[in-house]
Amino acid sequence: MNADEYADSILQVMDNIGVDDFHFLGQHGGAAIGINLGIRHPERIGKLILSGAGREENLTEEQIQELIDRPMTRDLQLMQMVSFLIKHGMYIDI
Repeated sequence: MNADEYADSILQVMDNIGVDDFHFLGQHGGAAIGINLGIRHPERIGKLILSGAGREENLTEEQIQELIDRPMTRDLQLMQMVSFLIKHGMYIDI
């Protein structure tokens, strides 16, 4: 299965149990699935927590900038969130 298929499976489970939006924590491969969910279905994700997330090698600079600019939580954009975590001494593996 690829990240799209895993993400679709997660959404199917959530639909089957009646969950419209949810928080998602992904580590390594799970982070890729979380990124996929966040890009394809941002309205379904309340909070997206990623650890050890790589990035697709074939993303264009424009797509990378779009990911940076897209709000990943209801309150903070991605760069603001990273800044907040660094300021408060939390480790970020980039």
